[in-house]
Amino acid sequence: MLYLTVNTGGQRGACWPISETALTIGRNGDCEIRVVDPVISRRHCEVWLDDRRVRVRDLGSSNATLVNGRPIREAALKPGDELAVGSTTFLLTERESDSSNAEDEAGGTAVTVAARNGLYSRDTSAVGLLRADPRTIHELYDLFALGRMLGEVSTLHELIPLVESALVEHFQPESLWIATCQKDGDELFFQPAEHCGTPAEAPLEAMQRSAREHAGMLVPRVRVAGAGQVCETAMILPLMHALECVGCIALRGRSPGRLYTEQDLQFALGIAATTAPHLRAVRHAEQVRRDSELQRLGSITSGQLLGDSTPIREVRDLVLRAAGVRINVLVLGETGTGKELVARLIHDLSPRAAGPYVALNCAAIPRELFESEMFGHEKGAFTGATQRRIGRFEEAHGGTLLLDEVGDLSPENQARLLRAAETGVFRRIGGTRDIAVDVRLVAATNRTLTPDMFRSDLFHRLNGLTITMPPLREHVADIPALTNHFLKNSSRLAPGGVKSVSPEALESLSVYAWPGNVRELKAAVERAVMFCDGPELVPRHFHLCTCPPGDSAAQSELLSLAEIEKRHIIAVLHASRGNVSAAARTLGINRVTLYKRIAEYGIQ
Repeated sequence: MLYLTVNTGGQRGACWPISETALTIGRNGDCEIRVVDPVISRRHCEVWLDDRRVRVRDLGSSNATLVNGRPIREAALKPGDELAVGSTTFLLTERESDSSNAEDEAGGTAVTVAARNGLYSRDTSAVGLLRADPRTIHELYDLFALGRMLGEVSTLHELIPLVESALVEHFQPESLWIATCQKDGDELFFQPAEHCGTPAEAPLEAMQRSAREHAGMLVPRVRVAGAGQVCETAMILPLMHALECVGCIALRGRSPGRLYTEQDLQFALGIAATTAPHLRAVRHAEQVRRDSELQRLGSITSGQLLGDSTPIREVRDLVLRAAGVRINVLVLGETGTGKELVARLIHDLSPRAAGPYVALNCAAIPRELFESEMFGHEKGAFTGATQRRIGRFEEAHGGTLLLDEVGDLSPENQARLLRAAETGVFRRIGGTRDIAVDVRLVAATNRTLTPDMFRSDLFHRLNGLTITMPPLREHVADIPALTNHFLKNSSRLAPGGVKSVSPEALESLSVYAWPGNVRELKAAVERAVMFCDGPELVPRHFHLCTCPPGDSAAQSELLSLAEIEKRHIIAVLHASRGNVSAAARTLGINRVTLYKRIAEYGIQ
């Protein structure tokens, strides 16, 4: 068997077996032997086996093809002959990887380069650049082009394909992996991409070491394959920004094909240094957008769980326990008790705090659209799918996904969610490959999940730990602290500035039933502030039925929950001057639900 082996150049040691099928050498990506060198043509020459003789033919190149130093149009090659294409030379050999350097690289020790010292161009003076190798100039231009393209994206799912494409174009890896991390590689989250290998095949230990030590690594290896040996090189790149590792890249090359050199590592570190600040920026921007949307929808009410009553202390203790482990959490409780707040606290106190936090209201999504919303779809998957869409499950990769109102899921959507919740693997609608993600699930519902309405296998998958939020009537001792907190946040709405709540008002709030729980209390304080014309809130500003139990006046004022809800909706609509959208935000429900309540209660 005859082989074409790189003798000098960036791929030194790589080799290709020669057969009747021609090997094309050139700059084009579709060439069997791609050489990154601006002085050679896109399709420079070809080499093939013709009746036991090796032939080489120039394909009309601009700078000629040389055999043993002489330009040729077509010639025969024999073992030991040298073929030169630009600055790269090949030897025709009778055995694989006949170059002595290939064995040295494959059997040598790992090369480690500190990321801060991995300067791609060490002489940046004008004279130095004029003397630079043509490959260096070409690669510097590619780094500039990559940086410009990365500056035009705003999401992680737009950034990953650009980086992947640059790596594939320059290094032709047999496998590659791109991972993000929260803190110097403590936990790597592999990003799904078109050419990336599976996380199970990744050189995980080398990637974690690279992230911890902030160093690029070149790890050679010789392994047994069948009756022979295969030379491999793993190239590991930390993504460093502001002395912090925000991710890691690994590429694996093997012969015949591409074995990586220290020159390749220097250029790859340049790609990593260009990518890292953009990666950190888009992750931060994505979380800011998510937080802004959650704030607009009223899901984030406070950064803490207020109250010092026994029920709230128990909830706070469970939140701390849940944050320290990786199991899924089920949060139960009536509407308005703060289930969303608990979910956010679990995320913020966990090691995944720097990762994405994504919330999905299962009750607000039509059952026909749930699969697309949760898992995404490919372009052309159905009518109207004009482009690829990333689902919430994939968006939460490396972080936390809140499934709010999970009890409202239809049976068929429960079945779709089960596999993803169990394995972390799913497939986009219209997709042909599985995508693996690492997501922590927090499910919340105000319903009792009985076997006849909710799959028991999904329930057990979501219910790693249960946190039950107490209704406000069970921790009335916390009402003063909650009221003062909401007053502080709402006092800016009052023209004169409300400073305090009278003791009489706090007493009246403490004997009210609060069917809407903490959310209703928040709305009541906001409404009272709007109608207050002095520095202090008093009972008349709240418009609540607050007669003590057992009082004769209370007996005539006892109301059903429906009547209380109706009166509360009327009061909020009045305070909002008939603006249904503003009233829905105050009530903490969506506008469609409020319209249904208005129609149900006959509110004009």
